[in-house]
Amino acid sequence: MKTIAICRDTIEADIIRCRLAECGITARVLQRSEVSYLSSYLEAYSTFLMVEDEDYIKACEILDIKPDIIRCPHCGSSDVTEDASYNRNILKRWMRYILHPSRLYLRCNRCLCTFYKES
Repeated sequence: MKTIAICRDTIEADIIRCRLAECGITARVLQRSEVSYLSSYLEAYSTFLMVEDEDYIKACEILDIKPDIIRCPHCGSSDVTEDASYNRNILKRWMRYILHPSRLYLRCNRCLCTFYKES
């Protein structure tokens, strides 16, 4: 299952779930306590809407979301840019290009957390 939306409350998640159900996609609403891989960074966002992997592309089209968009794992925001601090520090640059050449280091402009994505 893939997360299609991160909502502040169950009412918002139910509205989106009903919109997907009208198009024949079954979505599951989970509370933050049920999603064990997420940390306490998501205190403001407590409800997750998940769909099956095969329905993910269709659900993205219905909700007008780009499926290939990179989202911050801490707050769920899509407002992310490449982290420039890894280019300024010589040690970080060496680690980036020599040890982990396939990693893309990103920074969330909303919560200001840095993370990486394997490319």
